[in-house]
Amino acid sequence: MPGMTRGVLVGCATLACGTGAAHGDELWAVEAGRLYVVDTDALTATLIGDTGIARVGGLAFNGSGVLHGIDTDTDQLVRISTLDGSASVVGGTGFDSSFSMGLGYDAITDTLFASARGDGLSSRLLTIDERDGSGTLIAETMAEAFVGLDADGSGQLWGIDGGADADQLVRIDTATGAIDVVSERGLAAFPNIAGFDITPRGDFWAINTDTSGTRYELVFIDPDTGLGTARGDIAGFSGTGYVTGLASIPAPGTAAVLALGSLATLRRRREIARG
Repeated sequence: MPGMTRGVLVGCATLACGTGAAHGDELWAVEAGRLYVVDTDALTATLIGDTGIARVGGLAFNGSGVLHGIDTDTDQLVRISTLDGSASVVGGTGFDSSFSMGLGYDAITDTLFASARGDGLSSRLLTIDERDGSGTLIAETMAEAFVGLDADGSGQLWGIDGGADADQLVRIDTATGAIDVVSERGLAAFPNIAGFDITPRGDFWAINTDTSGTRYELVFIDPDTGLGTARGDIAGFSGTGYVTGLASIPAPGTAAVLALGSLATLRRRREIARG
Protein backbone atom coordinates (compact mmCIF):
# COMPACT_ATOMS: atom_id res chain seq x y z
CA MET A 1 0.00 0.00 0.00
CA PRO A 2 1.58 3.32 -1.08
CA GLY A 3 2.72 5.76 1.58
CA MET A 4 3.22 3.21 4.34
CA THR A 5 6.64 2.70 5.87
CA ARG A 6 8.40 -0.56 5.14
CA GLY A 7 10.37 -2.60 7.62
CA VAL A 8 8.47 -1.58 10.75
CA LEU A 9 9.45 -3.61 13.80
CA VAL A 10 6.57 -5.83 14.79
CA GLY A 11 5.65 -7.59 17.97
CA CYS A 12 8.24 -8.65 20.48
CA ALA A 13 10.83 -11.34 20.91
CA THR A 14 9.36 -14.68 21.86
CA LEU A 15 11.16 -14.81 25.18
CA ALA A 16 9.84 -11.38 26.12
CA CYS A 17 6.21 -12.15 25.33
CA GLY A 18 3.80 -13.96 27.57
CA THR A 19 2.11 -16.54 25.39
CA GLY A 20 0.06 -18.29 28.04
CA ALA A 21 -2.87 -15.87 27.87
CA ALA A 22 -3.39 -15.63 24.12
CA HIS A 23 -6.73 -14.03 23.31
CA GLY A 24 -8.45 -11.73 20.89
CA ASP A 25 -6.17 -12.20 17.90
CA GLU A 26 -7.39 -11.57 14.35
CA LEU A 27 -5.95 -13.94 11.79
CA TRP A 28 -6.30 -13.90 8.02
CA ALA A 29 -6.72 -17.33 6.49
CA VAL A 30 -7.07 -18.86 3.04
CA GLU A 31 -9.13 -22.00 2.47
CA ALA A 32 -10.11 -23.44 -0.91
CA GLY A 33 -8.98 -20.22 -2.59
CA ARG A 34 -11.14 -17.99 -0.37
CA LEU A 35 -9.89 -15.32 2.03
CA TYR A 36 -11.31 -15.19 5.58
CA VAL A 37 -10.74 -13.32 8.83
CA VAL A 38 -10.63 -15.54 11.92
CA ASP A 39 -11.55 -14.32 15.40
CA THR A 40 -9.61 -16.45 17.89
CA ASP A 41 -11.97 -15.57 20.74
CA ALA A 42 -15.28 -16.12 18.97
CA LEU A 43 -13.88 -19.05 16.95
CA THR A 44 -15.48 -17.73 13.79
CA ALA A 45 -14.25 -17.28 10.22
CA THR A 46 -15.77 -14.42 8.21
CA LEU A 47 -15.53 -14.59 4.44
CA ILE A 48 -13.85 -11.61 2.74
CA GLY A 49 -13.89 -12.91 -0.83
CA ASP A 50 -12.64 -15.35 -3.43
CA THR A 51 -9.05 -15.01 -4.65
CA GLY A 52 -9.92 -16.53 -8.01
CA ILE A 53 -7.11 -19.05 -7.48
CA ALA A 54 -7.92 -22.70 -6.89
CA ARG A 55 -4.97 -23.41 -4.59
CA VAL A 56 -3.21 -20.71 -2.59
CA GLY A 57 -0.31 -21.99 -0.51
CA GLY A 58 1.03 -19.89 2.36
CA LEU A 59 -0.06 -16.40 3.40
CA ALA A 60 1.97 -13.47 4.75
CA PHE A 61 1.70 -9.71 5.20
CA ASN A 62 4.81 -7.63 4.52
CA GLY A 63 5.86 -4.52 6.46
CA SER A 64 3.67 -2.33 4.27
CA GLY A 65 0.56 -4.35 4.99
CA VAL A 66 0.46 -6.05 1.58
CA LEU A 67 -0.87 -9.61 1.77
CA HIS A 68 0.94 -12.23 -0.30
CA GLY A 69 0.30 -15.86 -1.20
CA ILE A 70 1.60 -18.43 -3.68
CA ASP A 71 -0.50 -19.81 -6.54
CA THR A 72 0.76 -23.37 -6.22
CA ASP A 73 -0.64 -24.43 -9.61
CA THR A 74 1.50 -21.86 -11.45
CA ASP A 75 4.28 -21.34 -8.84
CA GLN A 76 3.62 -17.57 -8.85
CA LEU A 77 3.69 -14.99 -6.07
CA VAL A 78 0.37 -13.13 -5.84
CA ARG A 79 -0.89 -10.08 -3.96
CA ILE A 80 -4.27 -10.51 -2.28
CA SER A 81 -6.70 -7.67 -1.58
CA THR A 82 -7.89 -7.48 2.02
CA LEU A 83 -11.03 -5.69 0.80
CA ASP A 84 -12.47 -8.34 -1.51
CA GLY A 85 -9.95 -11.21 -1.56
CA SER A 86 -9.06 -10.78 -5.24
CA ALA A 87 -5.53 -11.77 -6.25
CA SER A 88 -3.12 -10.26 -8.77
CA VAL A 89 0.01 -11.95 -10.11
CA VAL A 90 3.44 -10.58 -9.19
CA GLY A 91 5.61 -13.14 -10.97
CA GLY A 92 6.99 -16.68 -11.01
CA THR A 93 9.11 -17.98 -8.15
CA GLY A 94 11.15 -20.31 -10.34
CA PHE A 95 10.60 -23.17 -7.87
CA ASP A 96 8.10 -26.00 -7.61
CA SER A 97 5.56 -25.22 -4.89
CA SER A 98 3.50 -27.69 -2.90
CA PHE A 99 -0.15 -27.13 -2.01
CA SER A 100 0.51 -26.90 1.73
CA MET A 101 3.69 -24.85 1.91
CA GLY A 102 5.11 -22.14 4.11
CA LEU A 103 5.26 -18.39 3.52
CA GLY A 104 6.43 -16.00 6.23
CA TYR A 105 7.75 -12.46 6.68
CA ASP A 106 10.62 -11.16 8.81
CA ALA A 107 10.19 -7.46 9.60
CA ILE A 108 13.72 -7.11 10.98
CA THR A 109 15.35 -7.82 7.61
CA ASP A 110 12.26 -7.04 5.45
CA THR A 111 12.44 -10.53 3.96
CA LEU A 112 9.75 -12.83 2.62
CA PHE A 113 10.59 -16.51 3.15
CA ALA A 114 8.98 -19.51 1.46
CA SER A 115 9.37 -23.25 1.19
CA ALA A 116 9.46 -25.27 -2.02
CA ARG A 117 9.75 -28.88 -3.14
CA GLY A 118 13.14 -30.46 -2.65
CA ASP A 119 14.23 -33.73 -1.09
CA GLY A 120 11.04 -33.51 0.96
CA LEU A 121 7.55 -32.32 -0.02
CA SER A 122 8.40 -28.71 0.81
CA SER A 123 11.86 -28.91 2.33
CA ARG A 124 13.72 -26.16 0.48
CA LEU A 125 14.03 -22.73 2.11
CA LEU A 126 13.83 -19.69 -0.19
CA THR A 127 13.68 -15.94 -0.10
CA ILE A 128 11.10 -14.31 -2.37
CA ASP A 129 11.57 -10.96 -4.10
CA GLU A 130 8.29 -9.07 -3.64
CA ARG A 131 8.98 -6.94 -6.72
CA ASP A 132 8.91 -9.74 -9.29
CA GLY A 133 8.12 -12.91 -7.31
CA SER A 134 11.48 -14.55 -8.05
CA GLY A 135 12.85 -17.01 -5.51
CA THR A 136 16.42 -17.48 -4.31
CA LEU A 137 17.46 -20.77 -2.73
CA ILE A 138 18.97 -20.57 0.75
CA ALA A 139 19.36 -24.29 1.37
CA GLU A 140 17.88 -27.74 1.26
CA THR A 141 16.80 -28.34 4.85
CA MET A 142 16.33 -31.52 6.83
CA ALA A 143 12.58 -30.89 7.14
CA GLU A 144 10.15 -33.33 5.58
CA ALA A 145 7.56 -30.68 4.70
CA PHE A 146 7.31 -27.09 5.85
CA VAL A 147 3.56 -26.41 6.04
CA GLY A 148 3.97 -23.06 7.77
CA LEU A 149 6.66 -20.40 8.20
CA ASP A 150 6.82 -17.13 10.13
CA ALA A 151 9.30 -14.95 11.99
CA ASP A 152 8.86 -13.60 15.51
CA GLY A 153 9.61 -10.04 16.60
CA SER A 154 13.30 -10.82 17.16
CA GLY A 155 13.74 -12.05 13.59
CA GLN A 156 13.87 -15.75 14.49
CA LEU A 157 12.28 -17.82 11.73
CA TRP A 158 10.01 -20.67 12.84
CA GLY A 159 8.25 -23.39 10.92
CA ILE A 160 5.90 -26.32 11.24
CA ASP A 161 7.42 -29.49 9.79
CA GLY A 162 4.27 -31.36 8.89
CA GLY A 163 5.85 -34.44 7.37
CA ALA A 164 4.37 -37.86 8.06
CA ASP A 165 7.10 -38.63 10.59
CA ALA A 166 7.45 -35.10 11.93
CA ASP A 167 4.49 -32.87 12.99
CA GLN A 168 6.71 -30.59 15.03
CA LEU A 169 7.65 -26.96 15.64
CA VAL A 170 11.16 -26.03 14.51
CA ARG A 171 13.49 -23.04 14.64
CA ILE A 172 15.18 -22.32 11.31
CA ASP A 173 18.60 -20.80 10.65
CA THR A 174 17.99 -18.37 7.77
CA ALA A 175 21.66 -18.44 6.73
CA THR A 176 22.09 -22.21 6.47
CA GLY A 177 18.58 -23.70 6.54
CA ALA A 178 19.50 -25.79 9.59
CA ILE A 179 16.53 -26.69 11.76
CA ASP A 180 16.27 -27.13 15.51
CA VAL A 181 13.33 -29.27 16.62
CA VAL A 182 11.69 -27.83 19.75
CA SER A 183 9.92 -31.06 20.71
CA GLU A 184 10.12 -34.17 18.55
CA ARG A 185 6.64 -34.95 17.18
CA GLY A 186 5.25 -32.43 19.66
CA LEU A 187 2.32 -31.68 17.35
CA ALA A 188 1.48 -35.30 16.54
CA ALA A 189 -2.01 -34.75 17.97
CA PHE A 190 -2.58 -32.24 15.15
CA PRO A 191 -1.39 -34.08 12.00
CA ASN A 192 -3.11 -31.86 9.42
CA ILE A 193 -1.75 -28.40 10.21
CA ALA A 194 -1.34 -26.39 7.01
CA GLY A 195 -1.60 -22.84 8.32
CA PHE A 196 0.73 -21.24 10.90
CA ASP A 197 1.26 -17.68 12.13
CA ILE A 198 3.03 -15.69 14.85
CA THR A 199 1.12 -12.56 15.85
CA PRO A 200 2.83 -9.23 16.64
CA ARG A 201 2.52 -9.90 20.37
CA GLY A 202 4.15 -13.31 20.02
CA ASP A 203 1.22 -15.74 19.99
CA PHE A 204 1.81 -18.90 17.93
CA TRP A 205 -1.36 -20.06 16.16
CA ALA A 206 -2.13 -22.88 13.74
CA ILE A 207 -5.22 -24.42 12.18
CA ASN A 208 -5.56 -28.19 12.02
CA THR A 209 -8.06 -29.47 9.44
CA ASP A 210 -9.44 -32.99 9.48
CA THR A 211 -9.00 -35.18 6.42
CA SER A 212 -12.58 -34.58 5.28
CA GLY A 213 -11.97 -30.80 5.25
CA THR A 214 -15.05 -30.16 7.38
CA ARG A 215 -13.52 -29.52 10.81
CA TYR A 216 -11.16 -26.62 11.46
CA GLU A 217 -9.44 -26.75 14.84
CA LEU A 218 -7.67 -23.68 16.26
CA VAL A 219 -4.39 -24.67 17.90
CA PHE A 220 -2.27 -22.55 20.25
CA ILE A 221 1.42 -23.56 20.26
CA ASP A 222 3.84 -22.97 23.12
CA PRO A 223 7.19 -22.00 21.53
CA ASP A 224 9.12 -23.11 24.63
CA THR A 225 7.77 -26.67 24.63
CA GLY A 226 6.65 -27.06 21.01
CA LEU A 227 3.35 -28.50 22.23
CA GLY A 228 -0.08 -27.53 20.95
CA THR A 229 -3.34 -26.90 22.80
CA ALA A 230 -6.70 -27.12 21.04
CA ARG A 231 -8.78 -23.96 21.54
CA GLY A 232 -11.90 -25.22 19.78
CA ASP A 233 -13.42 -25.65 16.34
CA ILE A 234 -13.81 -22.63 14.04
CA ALA A 235 -17.19 -22.06 12.39
CA GLY A 236 -17.63 -20.29 9.06
CA PHE A 237 -15.22 -21.93 6.63
CA SER A 238 -16.63 -23.42 3.43
CA GLY A 239 -15.82 -26.99 4.42
CA THR A 240 -14.33 -27.80 1.03
CA GLY A 241 -10.59 -27.80 1.73
CA TYR A 242 -7.68 -27.26 4.08
CA VAL A 243 -6.64 -23.92 5.53
CA THR A 244 -3.33 -23.57 3.66
CA GLY A 245 -2.25 -20.13 4.83
CA LEU A 246 -2.49 -18.03 7.99
CA ALA A 247 -1.28 -14.46 8.59
CA SER A 248 -1.68 -11.55 11.00
CA ILE A 249 -1.28 -7.84 10.38
CA PRO A 250 2.28 -6.86 11.34
CA ALA A 251 2.04 -3.34 12.75
CA PRO A 252 -0.52 -1.20 14.62
CA GLY A 253 -0.59 1.50 11.95
CA THR A 254 -1.16 -1.04 9.21
CA ALA A 255 -3.73 -2.84 11.32
CA ALA A 256 -5.84 0.30 11.67
CA VAL A 257 -5.89 0.93 7.94
CA LEU A 258 -6.73 -2.65 7.02
CA ALA A 259 -9.35 -2.97 9.76
CA LEU A 260 -11.18 0.11 8.51
CA GLY A 261 -11.23 -1.32 5.01
CA SER A 262 -12.37 -4.80 6.01
CA LEU A 263 -14.99 -3.50 8.43
CA ALA A 264 -16.41 -1.20 5.78
CA THR A 265 -16.61 -4.13 3.38
CA LEU A 266 -18.37 -6.31 5.95
CA ARG A 267 -20.85 -3.53 6.75
CA ARG A 268 -21.70 -3.17 3.05
CA ARG A 269 -22.28 -6.92 2.81
CA ARG A 270 -24.59 -6.88 5.84
CA GLU A 271 -26.53 -3.93 4.40
CA ILE A 272 -26.92 -5.74 1.07
CA ALA A 273 -28.06 -8.89 2.89
CA ARG A 274 -30.64 -6.91 4.88
CA GLY A 275 -31.61 -4.92 1.79
